[in-house]
Amino acid sequence: MKTLYDVQAFLRRFGTYVYFGDRKAELEFMLGELIELYADEMMTREDFLTATMLVKKELAAISK
Repeated sequence: MKTLYDVQAFLRRFGTYVYFGDRKAELEFMLGELIELYADEMMTREDFLTATMLVKKELAAISK
């Protein structure tokens, strides 16, 4: 995963479509979904760390 779009595509593989109209809420939801997938061992540690970093980076960018 290299972009936030890649993270969204990854989540879609598990049936999670994220379109709320509120960017911050979308990112927070994505972060929660990633945590659940990792806890359920549905993704590797490397993918989890990369995906969460991308989401948190975007959250920080919109919070400015």
